[in-house]
This record gives sequence, C-alpha cells and structure tokens, in this order.
Amino acid sequence: MSTNKNSSPLSESASASPFWQYLQTQETAFFSQKLTGIPCTTVLQIGLSQWRLADRLPRSTQAIYQNSLPNGKPDVCAHATALPWQTHSIDVVCLPHGMDNQTHVSEILQEIYRILPPGGHLLLTGLNPLGYWRFNQSALEFSGCLKKRFRIANTPTGKLYRAQTARQLLAATGFTVTEGQFMAYAPPFLKQPFQQKWELAGNRWWPHLGAVYGLVAVKRSVTLIPDESLVKKLASDWELQLTTAGRFRQPGTQNTQ
Repeated sequence: MSTNKNSSPLSESASASPFWQYLQTQETAFFSQKLTGIPCTTVLQIGLSQWRLADRLPRSTQAIYQNSLPNGKPDVCAHATALPWQTHSIDVVCLPHGMDNQTHVSEILQEIYRILPPGGHLLLTGLNPLGYWRFNQSALEFSGCLKKRFRIANTPTGKLYRAQTARQLLAATGFTVTEGQFMAYAPPFLKQPFQQKWELAGNRWWPHLGAVYGLVAVKRSVTLIPDESLVKKLASDWELQLTTAGRFRQPGTQNTQ
C-alpha cells in the first residue's frame, strides 16, 4: 500500500488556481471523448472524485467514484491496492493521476486488471515529468499549484512516471495500449482564448512537452486457435490407440472361452 495518501502531485489547495482548472478542463475533455466511444455499463473512477468524469454518460451507465479519502464526496472510500470489487465486474476504469506519487503502481495496475473483463478499458492521465511546466516550477510552487517535494529530480517521497514508462508498466501487467496523447501545452499564466492556440501549436510543434499525458489501455484475452492439421493428427493417433487397446483383454476381465 502506498504511503502517500494523496495520489496527485498537485496540491489540494490549488483547485481554484487557473493552472489546475486548465488541467482539469483538458483532462476532462480527454476522458469524455474516450468514454463516449466505449460501450460500457459500469464505469469506476479512482481518485479525484470531485471531477465526476462519467456524469455525462447515459443514465443506463452506472458510474462509481472511489477515493482513498472522503475528499470530493466519493461513493466508496478504499485504497487502489485493494479494490473492493469482484473479478470482471467493471467495464471501464478511469485513473486520473492515479500513478503519480504512488510507490506501488504495479499492485494498483494488477488490481485494476483483475476487476476488468477481457476487452475492458483503462483510461489514465499523468503529469508529464518532461513537460514544459518543469521550466516554471518555482512559479507553480509559489502559487500553491505544485507541491514543493515534486522537483524534477523525483525525491523518494514523490515520483512521476514518463509516458513511455507508464506504457511499459501497463504492458507488464497485461494491458495493450491502443491510444495515447499529450495535452495542456499553454503556460500557467495564459488565459482563454490563448490557451486553445497554444494547444494547437503544441500538438504540432512540441507534442512531448505537454504538461499531461493520457493513455487508453485494453485488457486483452488470449484466444487459442488450434492447428487443424495437428488436430487431425492427434485424432488419428487417438483412434489408433483405441483400436490397438481393443485387441488386448482388459485387466480384471475373465476369458469365457
């Protein structure tokens, strides 16, 4: 279990800051777009339950909000390393910043893999340690947006994962990453409509410098397709064995002749 109770490197006091709201807008759009294209009946959001990422889905979809603390009025309070859900019971899991500041990421991903059925989806976002924001950390810390322990050096009390590292961790768990993107390119001091212009420019000219990355992963099931020639050979060998066995007297039987 992770010793860090807050899964996000962004401070809770920053919820009203322009930078935090900017990230929330970009990430909410990412989750909404991906969720719209995934047929599902049950969606579980782990962490940042105040974002309510699945509220715009049809009423037929059951949205569950889980957090380790009662912040954001979650439906369930539980740690991500011990999910209180049955195996194959959740169609989609949303994990906003669920890997940031976590020391037991593998356990979290394994638990999510367990509750997803084959073909289930995991949508996640994370703060990009290589993003542009690292050049302006002092300003973000001064404004209360970023916790001071989250320097780019990644101290033992906090860790940020690169998008490539997140992909590797997902693959090691058994997921297949089908989509990925960077987002939130505008500096913290910019406001609308300049943010949208920076988004367009960042996507084209410096895509890997986005403040946040988003990934879509699928739990794949292995389908075994037998070799027809091998099946015929095995059937022929088995028939031969039965024929040969019939020529000998079964143990325990008596010869009546």
